[in-house]
Amino acid sequence: EEIRACFKILPNAEITTEANPGTVTAGSLAHLHRAGFNRISLGVQSLFDNELKRLGRIHTPKEAVRAFKDARSAGFTNINVDLMYGIPEETMDSWRSTLVRVLELEPEHISLYSLSVEEGTPFFQMYNSG
Repeated sequence: EEIRACFKILPNAEITTEANPGTVTAGSLAHLHRAGFNRISLGVQSLFDNELKRLGRIHTPKEAVRAFKDARSAGFTNINVDLMYGIPEETMDSWRSTLVRVLELEPEHISLYSLSVEEGTPFFQMYNSG
C-alpha cells in the first residue's frame, strides 16, 4: 500500500526487492511484504560455509534457509534465489548439493550467475598472484 500510494502501479504488477540472508529478519520481511513488495530475491549464492566465506558473504547456509522460510511465512508467494557457480573451492558435489537443497525449498525462480573475476576486486588480485 505504501508503494502504491507513492506511484501509479497496475494492480497485478510484480514489485520486487532484494535481500541479503544475513541482514533480514522475520520482522523486516513481514514489513517489506506489508509495504507492498510481492516478490523477493534472496542473495544466497551457495549453501556451503567455505564458499560463502570465499565470496565475503556475511550469512551462513542456515541463515539462508531461515531467510527463505521467513519470507514464505511473511507472505511472499514469489521468491527468487540467486546462486553463484565457479566459486573458488566449489566442487561439482557442492554445486549439486546446493542446487538440490535450494530446489527442496521450492522457490518460484532460481537465478544462476557465474563468478566473474573483475579488475580491482580481491579475486582479481588473488588470480593474478597465482
